Amino acid sequence: MFLSLLSLIGYLLCHILYDRMFWTEEHDVILVREMLANSPFAGTKRGTVQRGRKWNEISDRLSQVEAPKFKVDQRGVRERYGLLAKAYRRKIREEERSSGISTPELTEVEQALEDLIVREDEADRDQQETVAQKRKVKEDKKDAEEVRKRAMERLGDRTKRSENEGKAKKRRSSGNNTLEYLKERNERLDEIKKEELELKKQELQQEAAKNEAMMKLMGQQLQQQQKQIDGFQAMMMTMFSKILEN
Repeated sequence: MFLSLLSLIGYLLCHILYDRMFWTEEHDVILVREMLANSPFAGTKRGTVQRGRKWNEISDRLSQVEAPKFKVDQRGVRERYGLLAKAYRRKIREEERSSGISTPELTEVEQALEDLIVREDEADRDQQETVAQKRKVKEDKKDAEEVRKRAMERLGDRTKRSENEGKAKKRRSSGNNTLEYLKERNERLDEIKKEELELKKQELQQEAAKNEAMMKLMGQQLQQQQKQIDGFQAMMMTMFSKILEN
């Protein structure tokens, strides 16, 4: 019984070790090359379906590599990059604290990580700015609605008060002061119209501000996409230059 249990444990351990993939430096080189060619951060946001689809594409391509063999899924690829990026960020911080000490030449993996970390940080920063801008537009719209509501309430109160005053004056008025009453009534109506026009002006200004904010947001997104395209083209030119030199 004891020997059978040991045999079963040995079989399970062998099976686990066989299916498990051990990352080597060669695996890391191919991983970062694939990420540079198919960046998971370009045009995607952290935690979205689009970002997950990018990681899936990378893992699928790595699984097609003959040598070295990859046995990874989306999560394995994402976690491996996260581990490499975290280690490289820690290395950079330590080098910055140790000023005056010469640093060794960067490896291919470190050079790629430097580029990928910049792209990841830019994508996160753009996501935070977009969320903040959307929140501001929402708050501005809420403020405009609140201003309009208060203005309408004041307008309703004044209209009701004017009507009540008009009725009281009408009861007190005789045939001799009818013209005076009509004159006062017309003046009050003119005042109400002016307030309505001012309210409409405020609504138009709020709408124009909202449109301007949306246009600014779209412009920033287009600029960021162009920066990412320019960065990718510059990286590809650098890689081609190195290949030609070799």
